[in-house]
Amino acid sequence: MGDKLNGDLVKKKKVTSLSSRRRRKSASASSINIRTEEQEASSWLHTNFRMRECIRFTPVKDVKNITLDFDVPCQCGRSKSLHDDRYLRNQDPSVAWNVSTHTQTTNTNAYGDIEFVGSSAKPAKFIRLDHETPTRKILQLLKEQWHLGTPNLLISVTGGAKDFNMTSRLKGVFRKGLTKVALSTNAWIITGGTHAGVMKHVGEAVRDYTLGTGTFGNKSIVNIGIAPWGVTHNREELISNMGKYPAFYRVEEPEGMAASLDPNHTHFILVDNGTDKKFGTEIKLRGKIEKAISEMRLDRNRSDIMTVPVVCVVLEGGPGTIQTVWSAITNGTPSVVVAGSGRAADLLAWAVLNVPEKDIPIKDRQGKIIIQKRSVINATFEAKLKSEMEKEFGSRNLDTMVGWVKDCLRRKDLITVFELDAKGSAKDIDLAILQALLKVNTGRVQDQLKLALAWDRIDIAKSEIFTDDRKWKQGELDEALHIALTNNQVDFVRLFLESGESLWEFLTVKRLTRLYNEIRPNTLLYNLLAKIRDEDKNFHTQFTLIDVGHLMEKLTDDTYEPLYLDKKDPDRYQLTEDEEIGFSQGRWAESTAMASQTGAGNPIMDVDFATTASVADLHALPPPNPVAIRERRFDNPARELFLWSVLLNQHEMAALFWEDGSDAMAAALAASQIMKSMAAEEDEIDTFNDFEEKAEEYEEMACGVLTECYKEDEERALLLLVRELPFWGNSTCLRLGISSDDKRYISHSASQTLLSVIWYGKLERQHTSTLRLMCCLVFPPFLYLLLKFREPETDEIEEYTPPPRQKSKEDVKGDKLNQSLNMIEMQREKASSTANLLEEDQDGSQVTFTEYEEGIDIRARRKLKNYEKFKYFFNAPVVSFCYNVFSYIFFLALFSYIMLISFNPVMSTAEIVLTAWVTTLVFEEMRQIIQEETKGFLKLVNWIDDYWNRLDCVCLLTFYIGLILRLQDSDSLLQIARYLWAIDVMLYYIRFLHVFYINRQMGPKLIMIGKMMVDLVFFVGILFVIMLGYGVSMQAILYPNESRIVPLIEGIFYKPYFQIYGELFLEEVRGEIDCTTNATLIAAGGQRCPETHWLVIVLLVLYMMLSNVLLLNLLIAMFSYTFEAVQENTDIFWKFQRYALIVEYMRRPPLVPPLIIFSHFWILTRAILRNCCCRIRTGYFAVKIVRPLKQNLTIDEHKQLSLFEMINTEKYLQDKESLDLANSDERIKATHQKVDSIVQFIDQWKEEPEDDDEEGAQGGGSSSSAGGGGAPINRKLDNRMKKLEVQMERTQQALDWIIKAMIENKMGAKSGPPKLKEIKGKDENINYEDLSDDDDDTYKVATSIEELGLMLHYKARLGPYPGTAIQRFKVPDQLVHWEIEFQGYTPTNYTAPIVLSNPIWADEDLLAMPKDIRPPLCYNQMDKQCKVSRISYTGAYTVKDGLPLNPKGRTGMIGRGLLGRFGPNHAADPIVTRWKKKPDGTPWEEDGKKVLEFVAIQRKDNQQWAIPGGMVEPGQLVSQTLKAEFSEEALGKLAKTEAEIKEITEQLDKFFMNGIEVYKGYVDDPRNTDNAWMETVAVNYHDETNGTLVHFALQAGDDAQAVRWQRISAKMPLYASHTAMLKRVAQIHDANF
Repeated sequence: MGDKLNGDLVKKKKVTSLSSRRRRKSASASSINIRTEEQEASSWLHTNFRMRECIRFTPVKDVKNITLDFDVPCQCGRSKSLHDDRYLRNQDPSVAWNVSTHTQTTNTNAYGDIEFVGSSAKPAKFIRLDHETPTRKILQLLKEQWHLGTPNLLISVTGGAKDFNMTSRLKGVFRKGLTKVALSTNAWIITGGTHAGVMKHVGEAVRDYTLGTGTFGNKSIVNIGIAPWGVTHNREELISNMGKYPAFYRVEEPEGMAASLDPNHTHFILVDNGTDKKFGTEIKLRGKIEKAISEMRLDRNRSDIMTVPVVCVVLEGGPGTIQTVWSAITNGTPSVVVAGSGRAADLLAWAVLNVPEKDIPIKDRQGKIIIQKRSVINATFEAKLKSEMEKEFGSRNLDTMVGWVKDCLRRKDLITVFELDAKGSAKDIDLAILQALLKVNTGRVQDQLKLALAWDRIDIAKSEIFTDDRKWKQGELDEALHIALTNNQVDFVRLFLESGESLWEFLTVKRLTRLYNEIRPNTLLYNLLAKIRDEDKNFHTQFTLIDVGHLMEKLTDDTYEPLYLDKKDPDRYQLTEDEEIGFSQGRWAESTAMASQTGAGNPIMDVDFATTASVADLHALPPPNPVAIRERRFDNPARELFLWSVLLNQHEMAALFWEDGSDAMAAALAASQIMKSMAAEEDEIDTFNDFEEKAEEYEEMACGVLTECYKEDEERALLLLVRELPFWGNSTCLRLGISSDDKRYISHSASQTLLSVIWYGKLERQHTSTLRLMCCLVFPPFLYLLLKFREPETDEIEEYTPPPRQKSKEDVKGDKLNQSLNMIEMQREKASSTANLLEEDQDGSQVTFTEYEEGIDIRARRKLKNYEKFKYFFNAPVVSFCYNVFSYIFFLALFSYIMLISFNPVMSTAEIVLTAWVTTLVFEEMRQIIQEETKGFLKLVNWIDDYWNRLDCVCLLTFYIGLILRLQDSDSLLQIARYLWAIDVMLYYIRFLHVFYINRQMGPKLIMIGKMMVDLVFFVGILFVIMLGYGVSMQAILYPNESRIVPLIEGIFYKPYFQIYGELFLEEVRGEIDCTTNATLIAAGGQRCPETHWLVIVLLVLYMMLSNVLLLNLLIAMFSYTFEAVQENTDIFWKFQRYALIVEYMRRPPLVPPLIIFSHFWILTRAILRNCCCRIRTGYFAVKIVRPLKQNLTIDEHKQLSLFEMINTEKYLQDKESLDLANSDERIKATHQKVDSIVQFIDQWKEEPEDDDEEGAQGGGSSSSAGGGGAPINRKLDNRMKKLEVQMERTQQALDWIIKAMIENKMGAKSGPPKLKEIKGKDENINYEDLSDDDDDTYKVATSIEELGLMLHYKARLGPYPGTAIQRFKVPDQLVHWEIEFQGYTPTNYTAPIVLSNPIWADEDLLAMPKDIRPPLCYNQMDKQCKVSRISYTGAYTVKDGLPLNPKGRTGMIGRGLLGRFGPNHAADPIVTRWKKKPDGTPWEEDGKKVLEFVAIQRKDNQQWAIPGGMVEPGQLVSQTLKAEFSEEALGKLAKTEAEIKEITEQLDKFFMNGIEVYKGYVDDPRNTDNAWMETVAVNYHDETNGTLVHFALQAGDDAQAVRWQRISAKMPLYASHTAMLKRVAQIHDANF
């Protein structure tokens, strides 16, 4: 009973601690419920599992040394005294004892929890059961009662049952590897369960993990011990019919045939067959259990998912271990043999490593003939094997054991030998275990991938599955990617994407809907989606993307319209009725037949839109393929998966898709807002804090990208903030930052610069002083003299040419499936002409309207005319603000005049004007609500959310209530109206504080006041309670039984309140006032005399101490704390509030109240005409959409900005990675790994035996042996030195023999032997640090990649090959050079189809011809026939079998790839540079050196930035190529007119006359192969004063996607060897790099 009670207490603590961590669940259960659950579990175990006991006592024959009758043992192993009396009668004791006939089963009497005395291990589960128990019940026990779930791997450890020794290093590797594989793969470990032999080592491994982590934690190792009940020591402590919770068990060293249970196992299955003191009774049931577990599916809901894999790990052991391995191999179970552990394991390892093999051709699954190695057991090997086994185990059952080993060797592919530091062995045992399982599935890549995903072992996937020689077909990784997304396996997702998996092909509406429906129940996202589904009265049980869209709309406060709620095409993101998602019948790899069905349209583009296309790029893409339309794919799949990851709070996964996607800042800001909105929905404080932290991280990501953009180009950074984002509901980054309340983003220098630009409009803010502005406000014509507008410095006026044709309504409607990719084309409005407003179709019958956007323009693109300056002056927000301030001052003056002087019963003219003025304010507030950027009811919600708007609402209501009372014919109501208006004028004065927000000094003070008001509210609540208590007490003592209301209120509230400020009313407290006790006078209003008492003075003293001393000082302390807290971030708060003020006055009409009513009338008239009269041809009434804070941009400008943001996002990620690597934690981690490697290496040397080197003995004594001292390290060094000495001696003898032979044959040299150079040490008198190169070598032209700092070509060995998914043969660094032999080098053969089509610039395909008939080309000379030079700048190259060899070594690919010529393919790279200038014209300097800029182009083939250049055409000189390529790629020469071409040619001839040759030689180009490579001449043309290049406008040509001036920096990733070339340019000009 005591044990039962203790079990109840332990169980109660467990449940209570668990329930306290789960606030979503119900509160902690009562102890009664706990006992009820425990009793139910005990009852189920007791009734469903049986034990076995002997029922026929059968004495052992030929028993010796037995003197007492009750000590006679039974054949079951138990003595006679341990049998029940009723079982002692055996009718036929001569019959041999048998389990089936001499035993019976009864309900088990041993189960529960076992707690090991003196051990820190967690209590383990245990049960005693019959050896014939059905495995179905055992699995039910494991999963339902013990709650173990389903493992991803089963590790069966077998070996020696007695204690054995392993080396310390092998022991450490085994323990570490076993726990690592168990934890990383969620594996179960099954052992014999006893505290001896291999089971003890496994238990100690689990113990080491437990001690290392401090707790079993969420990731616990399941270590199941299956042991015989009959040999379990102290098993009587486990017996109880009611179960033991816990059973206290002491581990001891038993004698005889018994063994203690190991305390480091988590579960025990004690197998009972009715015998005692007999080992091996559990083997049969253990095999059945392992087989049953191996038949469990990893995912019940999927029929295609494989079953649980099983592996057998062998340590030491005897004949029984060999039998176990044989049984496992026979059943197809792979085995890992740990060599070095001793006995059976070492014997098996020796046999596997030394058995002869031969190659046998076999057919694979596809019917192809492949060569496979098979073991050949000849007589010699069998004799050797038999001899070794006899030495180890003796001659008993020798032939049987030899047969077992031979059977194992015939399935050698199932055996993996793990040997420390062996050349072909895995480094750690966990890798050996997993590799053994993969070997079983060789040729079944999908099965291997399933295992790697189930184990979550990315290292196994990279090393064993995703090899360089494996080609992945499109769609082959779709389902694997889906599973990785569902399980949040970020590394696998990244690996799949790097292996060529296309997100555009992968992500369909159906698949994304499936992802959202696989969300786990009881999560926040699941609950939110369920709520949305219920609100929409959606009768579907599954979530739809429409539900997700509504949720996104809710979480983002209607900031932008999600793509899933496309009103023009509502069915695009909705599944059809026939399209059912088979979540329970999903296949591993979906069919990819759709990829080959290109239909009649354009072929499906094999690109990832999220990673290779920007917003502008999508305009230039072909229309969507019919297959893509039918499958309803997403145009920006990375965005959809990013939002999915954010909603699931999978930060690492979201970061991956954020890196691969476009619109980085918008994505991060939207994620920040979603995180904050989800935090508001969360009740759990820890989860709330996690959401807030993630929101801050996303905001930091957006700020980081904005910082990089702002440093690179200020104007483009500002444009990024206000450009319209089609993938984000046509919102802007600035709008998203405000909606997400990201104060740091809005307070960023770029955002504040933008707000300042918007605030001043077209005015030049640096030249707009307050005095000048005031003068222009008073007399506007002064603006032409005093103010300066933002205009270009040149006098040229940039004219805008409209597009050739605008889209008609039918065009837009027909393109609705690609709506997210097509922005409305925007034009600049011309004031001088309205001809572009209307267009006629070709038939002249229909009229197409062009939509205009009235946005902002923060650029100085053209000169302004005089009338435009006047217009932009009054449209500037700062001017509107000033005029509104003047207007408000007049309004307050008028209101004050009326209240002080002219408030009479009859309304005056001033009051009528005031009423009209306030009415215009009402219309203005209504305009603000209507023109809110949100929709529907949220307009009013967002408007009322502003404190100043609330104050406006109160002011207007108070005014009109007073006005209504004012118009009534009643003096009393007139007086009330006076009071209301008096209060109203006070509120309007307070409202005037709003104008101070624009001031940098006053604005933060108002923020502090607002924060302190919150503190004051809480303080007043505390003060009110104390004041009320004191007031009631004082009134009750001084004036008992007072029934008059007014004296009661004065005594309770009035007097205590003013006593705080020093008005103590002491005369009244002491009774020294004029008063009366007459009831009649008191009833008539006389002062009642107080009943004085000393207690009143005491209460007053206490009240004054609490209120004046304590509470007031508390209020001061609260204000001080708030001030200090706000003071640190006051600048951020002010900058954030500044946005609202600027936007308010930017949206306001130019007229001020009360004249603003005319603007309201104009807006209303235009809206009515636009909605009712759609055919009006007047330009002012054309379709106009007021969308402030959005910059009108062309498609090309969108494209440039998107590329600009992508590049700076990469820079931000690179800088962030550098900072992470420089982090002290990372450095400590790296140092720790290096130290571990050194210690491991030293341990390896210490454990290696001393070599018995006969050659060293023959070489005589070694000078290094003196210091040996017997140390293992010195002995090994000694032996190695001896070997070197022997080799040197042999070499000397050979040279002597050669010289002697040459002399005897009269082949000696005429001259004597050369004088060898004397080896000198370092001269201490020479300062080597002062030595430098000669001046003549300063500008030496580099002729090799080595001189550029590249020792080996690197990019030429990377895969896949550009433009393809073809991988190169992997070439290690040490095997690149041709002089080094590389056995097994089989490079990939690839030549692009465009090259094989034999264009004029390509050679004929020599590889397609036999070696003996290949026509010789003019290698290493000028090819006059082809008019090309085949001379290499690096010197003569080798030609083998008619093919040239790459002078820089192997590349892993033969053929020509994308190159046309065999041998060198010559190119020219013009490096055009200038000095980077600041806005004031001074050179930009960093680290004391000026900064260079060069003309960079973005290649169309791989999106990489590069130096403009190209191939030398046949018959063309290098100098001609330099000029042609620069004008073609950087200046867009091919798109110029003839006059422009002539002008450019003349100017370029002058500019290209002087250049510095920077490099001439081999190029580390990714297109290079073994037989074709790139060589170039790089020439630097520098414009020192920027006097030449300023006349050229950079424009991308046909071969370039974009062009720009780019800073020369080491951080800029460039194509091929261009970074090394630019480094040399920087050195020549002594510039920063």
